[in-house]
Amino acid sequence: MMDKYRATLKAAAQDRDALLEQRSQLLDEQELVADRLEETDKQIKRLEETILSLSRLCGVELATMRTLRSMSSLGRYGLTQAIREAMKSETAWVTAMDVRRRMLENKFDDGKYDNLLANIHVTLKRLAKSGELLSAEVEGKTAYKINPDFEPKIERMGMPTVRRRMYDDLK
Repeated sequence: MMDKYRATLKAAAQDRDALLEQRSQLLDEQELVADRLEETDKQIKRLEETILSLSRLCGVELATMRTLRSMSSLGRYGLTQAIREAMKSETAWVTAMDVRRRMLENKFDDGKYDNLLANIHVTLKRLAKSGELLSAEVEGKTAYKINPDFEPKIERMGMPTVRRRMYDDLK
């Protein structure tokens, strides 16, 4: 009977390890997609600036960048980038509710989120974990601000690489 339990324990541990590996790979992919999205947003912004400059040269009047963005479905930020934009203007510690207020002031389209505040909380925690934001308890609430010393990682490492390096260091 004990052998059956041991076999089940071993199988459960193997399944868990496989799922942890799968989770790690998904997180790596998510970061890569977020980086690609951020780069795409930067390219869009550069093109919008080019369009505005060229429109002035050609005598085509565009009232504002909002007018230009309303002409294009590409003018909207994703959640992470919208949070970054909201955080840029803040110098003091801000809570998730402050970030949501700022995002809505910036006309962020929250229509596809059932619970925008919960999504903001998760994203702020992820950005803090990555080091992009600093977090602290302020008046009993978790607050965030931009980490001025943050430098984005260029190389992404998956868990097997990290584990290998950890074990190599122990040798």
